[in-house]
Amino acid sequence: MHHLLERFDHGHLDRCEAAVADLNASRVTIEWHYQTLRTWAEHMDNARALAASFMNSAAFKDMLIDGIAPDGQVHWPMSSLREAEQTLALSGGPANWVELNAAVAWIARQHPDQTPTRYGCSSWRQVLHESREFEVMKKKPASAPTAGAGTATDTTTGTVVCYRSLREEEA
Repeated sequence: MHHLLERFDHGHLDRCEAAVADLNASRVTIEWHYQTLRTWAEHMDNARALAASFMNSAAFKDMLIDGIAPDGQVHWPMSSLREAEQTLALSGGPANWVELNAAVAWIARQHPDQTPTRYGCSSWRQVLHESREFEVMKKKPASAPTAGAGTATDTTTGTVVCYRSLREEEA
């Protein structure tokens, strides 16, 4: 206000009218900027609501947690087999090899919703193959094979299937 008084002599009617015109012009400019900021704020609220809606969707959780994009493409390094490998390899497996059935049992306990079908496969062995992220090794069991859930043997061949991530020089 003090700048207005310095610029306009309020003792003369024509100068007061010029001050009023200047204030009206300033009000129009302020209103235009206010409306621009209000529009920006509305757009930001809409964007926030859309982002929150997407983040609450199954598609976002599939992508973020499981690496499965909405178009069905899989980012294999985020698969449950990788997490199982990282956890079970720490428990002292030889050369970081992990028994597939131990990993499957771990996945069933930790992430019961994770199945090969989530990755478009019919078995965990197919997931290993399709991902091209793992090296697979079959070995004879240390003890006689037994049937049952969580066992580390393939009852049809009597072999143990192990896997580990490909080393960089192998990838």
